[in-house]
Formats: sequence, C-alpha cells, structure tokens
Amino acid sequence: MRIRIAARPSRLSLIQVDILVRELEEKIGPIDYEIIKVKSHGDLDKTAPFEALGVTGVFEKKVNQAVLAGKADIAVHSMKDLPSTIDPRLTISYVTKRGDPRDAIVSTGEEPGYFHELPEGSVIGTSSARRRSLVLHYNPGLNVKGIRGNIETRLGKLGEGYDYVIVSAAALDRIGVNIPHRRLPLEYFPPAPGQGFIAVTSLRDSEISSVLMELVDRESYTVAMAERALLSSFGGGCSTPLGGYCGFRGGTGFCRGVILTRDGSRMSILEYTAGKTGLLEAGIKVGSALRELNQGER
Repeated sequence: MRIRIAARPSRLSLIQVDILVRELEEKIGPIDYEIIKVKSHGDLDKTAPFEALGVTGVFEKKVNQAVLAGKADIAVHSMKDLPSTIDPRLTISYVTKRGDPRDAIVSTGEEPGYFHELPEGSVIGTSSARRRSLVLHYNPGLNVKGIRGNIETRLGKLGEGYDYVIVSAAALDRIGVNIPHRRLPLEYFPPAPGQGFIAVTSLRDSEISSVLMELVDRESYTVAMAERALLSSFGGGCSTPLGGYCGFRGGTGFCRGVILTRDGSRMSILEYTAGKTGLLEAGIKVGSALRELNQGER
C-alpha cells in the first residue's frame, strides 16, 4: 500500500504521522508512504489571536485542501484542531489510540501547583479561550497572556515573560520533553473535545476511507465521534470557552461538557450517561443543553 499523507511541517505533526503509520503497520504490515508538508493559516501567522485570523480551522483547512485537490490521499490532524464541521466531501476515516487527553501546566522550576495555588500576578501563557476561562475561574488574580507558535516555541518562552505555559499532555509525551509540569485532572480542567486523538481525513466514499474504517478501533472511534458530536451540537468555535470529554466507565458510556463565561466567573457542567450504543446521542444532548445554557446567559 502506498499513501500520500498531508500534514503540517511542525515536528509534532510529523511525529503524529509516524504514530499513525506505526499503528497501521501493526495491523496490515509495511506501508510505503510520502509526506506532503502543508503550512496552515496558523503556521503562516504565528502572532495574531486565533479569532483574529478570520479562518475556520486555522490548523486544518489548508492541509485538507491537499486531499481535496488530489495532492494527498489522507490528511493527519490533532483532532482537537478540527472545527465542528469540515468540508462535506471529506470524512474522518480513522483515529489512533488516544494519547493522554489532559492538559498540563509547565514551569521552569519545580512541579507547579494547581491554578488556585499559584501566586497572584503569575503570567500564564495560552491562546485557548477554554484554558483562559478555566484558569481565571480558579484564580482570577492570575495574568493570562496570549502565546502562539508550535509547542517547542511556546515552551521556549518560559522565563521570558511567562511563568507558566499550558499545553496538552499528549503533545508533551509525543515530543519527549522532560520538563517540570503537572497534569490536570479531567474533572478539574476539562479538555478540548477530541484532545489526545490523532485524526485522519480522506475523501468520502474513497477506497482509502473504506480501508481505514475497517481498521479503526471501534471504541476509540465512538468516543472521538461522540466528542465531536458534543462540539457540533453546541456550534461553538475556537473562541468559545467550551470543554468536553466522553468515555466508558465499566459498561456505561458518559459524555461530560463544560461551558464558561469568558472571565471565568461562571461555569456550567453537564453529564449524560448512555449504553455502549448511545454515546453519540449523549454527546449531542450535552452539546445542545450547553448551547441553551449559553444562550440563556446572553
């Protein structure tokens, strides 16, 4: 099998391509592949806040366009970077086994405490609306400052105007950085829907899509799609302080979502449970209920 794979040129993105290929090779044997490197809107503009870029899917759109243009067979993404809707000609045909879905707070010194334990005035680096609101919810005395760039760039700014930086735990694991950090419990700091998954997009009804759908782990795919259903039914973008995650506890499925005000002063949490076949519907219910709560506060 030969596959042309579109991906961003960052080190993390290329590592994620390798993770995908190794997982597929465990299932079907050696794969002959070519990486098509594509710079996204987020790669080309590394300073403006995400909401100021005027593009939906700042890390996704140009990479997916390589598939739509016939230059690549599949595109590889961090699933949390995929917007709630993608081009209807495409489908999410595969997700890898999930990495750590948690966020991590990183420091230059010893392992940091939780946000409510940090000194007032500490500068926290993040450009995520969700992370910003959660930080302020726990400690409104902290100074949350925007930060852009790939994970190495953001970590490199520690001590240079930033006391702490928030990144995904899965990204830390994948790039293999050994740095003082604290992984934040899901209940304390709900992640972005899809965080920890590597997603593959391909042309709907294509041969490669059919092959990948046969190979994907069904439980992983179900959880990933339930979290996307939560995001889609809410209808929010990257400027919305929304978090959510789904999974299984024993034989029972659950979806949990959180919505915050931008200043973090109010946080609403909802959870629905379901059987193994009802997780998608649970995600839809959570997202819809959070949307109604959000509209009621406007």
